[in-house]
Amino acid sequence: MAKKYEVEKVVKVDYNGKQPPYSEKLEDTVLGQILIDSDAINEVINILKKEVFYIPNNQIIFNAI
Repeated sequence: MAKKYEVEKVVKVDYNGKQPPYSEKLEDTVLGQILIDSDAINEVINILKKEVFYIPNNQIIFNAI
């Protein structure tokens, strides 16, 4: 029997039609460091939420960690 997966909800924040400043490289660096260093998540878990990631896939990855 196939395992059912719940679809992750991506948060879209309205910035009054403007694109917010973001850095794809920075988002990748943060996620990469968390994946490399298991203690890093403890340092950022109270600061970062998935909504701070602009790129939808990065929101999903962060939420999964």
